[in-house]
Amino acid sequence: MFSATRTGNRHLLSFVLHYSMQSCSTAETLRQALRPHLAAGAHYAVALSGGADSVTLLHLLAGLRAEGGFTLHALHFNHLLRGADSDADEQFCCERCAALDVPFAAGRGDVRACAQAQGLSLEDAARQCRFRWLADAARACGASAVFLAQHADDQAETVLLRLLRGAGMHGLAGMQPRTVFHHMPFVRPLLHLRQNLLLGYAKECQLAHRHDASNDDTQPTRNWLRHEIMPRIAARAGAAWVARICQTAALAHATDEFLQQRAAVLRAQHCRRSCLGTLVPLAQFRAWHVEEQRALLRHILAEACAPAPSALTFITLERLRHNALAGAAQADFTLPAPLKAGCAYEHVYLTAQPPPAPSPMDLSATTPRAWACGMTVALHPAPLRGLSMSDNGEAWRAVALGETVTMRQFCALPPDAIVRVRPRCAGERYRPVHGHAHKIKEMLIAAGVPQYLKDVIPVVEYHGELVWLAGWRIADAFKVAAGAPAVMLEVRCGQRQ
Repeated sequence: MFSATRTGNRHLLSFVLHYSMQSCSTAETLRQALRPHLAAGAHYAVALSGGADSVTLLHLLAGLRAEGGFTLHALHFNHLLRGADSDADEQFCCERCAALDVPFAAGRGDVRACAQAQGLSLEDAARQCRFRWLADAARACGASAVFLAQHADDQAETVLLRLLRGAGMHGLAGMQPRTVFHHMPFVRPLLHLRQNLLLGYAKECQLAHRHDASNDDTQPTRNWLRHEIMPRIAARAGAAWVARICQTAALAHATDEFLQQRAAVLRAQHCRRSCLGTLVPLAQFRAWHVEEQRALLRHILAEACAPAPSALTFITLERLRHNALAGAAQADFTLPAPLKAGCAYEHVYLTAQPPPAPSPMDLSATTPRAWACGMTVALHPAPLRGLSMSDNGEAWRAVALGETVTMRQFCALPPDAIVRVRPRCAGERYRPVHGHAHKIKEMLIAAGVPQYLKDVIPVVEYHGELVWLAGWRIADAFKVAAGAPAVMLEVRCGQRQ
C-alpha cells in the first residue's frame, strides 16, 4: 500500500501504480487496486446499478472477502425513471447478489419530482437522491464505506464536462478517490484504471449485466461527450489521452488542496461568527489575491452545506465574489438553496441557516425568555428610571458582528404588566420619545440592519400599542415621568444567562 502526505501525491502515485501493473493479469490488476482500501474485520457496501462496471466491482469484492476478512453488502437505488426497465434492473441486482451470497438492499425515489421541486436537471437530481439514500442505507447496514465503480474514463468525462461548464480549479480536479457525503465515506478504488480493464474482466468471467438505454441518448451533454466527442479525441490523441486528463485533474486537485489550506488559515485569522453566519471583513477580503478570495468563499460555503456537497458553480461563485468586492447591500447575493449571503457593516456574511422568524410570546416580570438569534428578552420592575442602553439602533451593528450586546429602556407600565413580544408587521410606524413617527422599515434601513435581522428584531406591545422597538428609544406614549416608577425592558444577545 502506498502512503503519501498529500492527496495530490496519492493521485500521482496511482498513475505509477497503474503503469507498474501492466504486466499483471486483468484480474490481478483490479484486485491490487482494491486491496489498499480493504481492512480485515470491516463491513463495506458496494453501490450496484446493474451495469457492467458495478457488476464487475461487486464480483471482485465478493471474491476478495475470504482473503481480506471483511464482509460486504450491496445497495441498489431505483430512480423510477424507466418504468419496467428500472424494476428489471432492481430484480437483476437482487438475483446477482443472491448468486454471490451478498446481502442486498434496494431503495426507491421519485427523481423526477425532486428535479422539478428543486429546479435541477434529472441527472443532478438522480445523483443527489442516489447518494443520500446510499449514505443512509450504508449506515443502516453497518458499513464503514461505500465502494463505487467509477474509473479513469469516467474521470476524464467528468473533467471535460466541468470544463465545458466553466469550472475553476476545484471543478477541474474531478472526482476524488475518497469523499464524504452525509457523513459516509465513498471510495472509488478504480479511478486510476481504464474501463476496458473492467469490461475485459466481465467478459473473462462471463458476467451478465444490464444496459441502461437512456445512456444512449446523446441529448444530455455527458452522453454526447461519451459517445461523440471522446471517441474523436481518442482517434486523434491516442489511448493515453485519458491518463493525461486524469493526471491534469490530479495536479488541479493538489493546487486546489493548497488553496483550501490557505483559506482555512485566512478564515481562522480574519473571519468571525455571528447570528448571520460567517463574517468576512471586506477590507481584508479586497486585499487578498483573487484565488484566495475564491478559495475562502468556497471553503465557507462548503462547510455551511455540510454534510451535503455544495451546489455552488464557478459562475455563481464569481458573481458572489464581485458583489462582495463591491460591498453593496442591495447587490444580487442569490445562491443555490440553502445557501444565503449578504453584505452589512463592511462585512460579507455567508450561511446556510438564516435566523428563523420567531413566534409572538407573552412576557411578564418573571424570568427572561428566549428569542431568536440567541437573544433573551426580559421585563423587570424598577423603582426609578435608570440609564438606557442603545437609543438609535446602533446595537444591531454589534449584534450583526457577533458581539455581546445589552439593549435597555425604561417605560411607564404597571409592575405586573404582561406585554406581547413579536416581530414587526408590514407598514408599522413607530414614534420614539422626543422623536417623529416613521415606518419601522425605514428606521431599519437607515440603521443599516441586514435583511436577515429585520424580521427577528423584537417589537414590544401593551394592549395593542407599541411600547418599544428594541434598539431604539422607548415609545413616546410610554415615556417615564421624572421620579416616577418604571418597568425596565431589556434584550441581551451573545451573553450567558
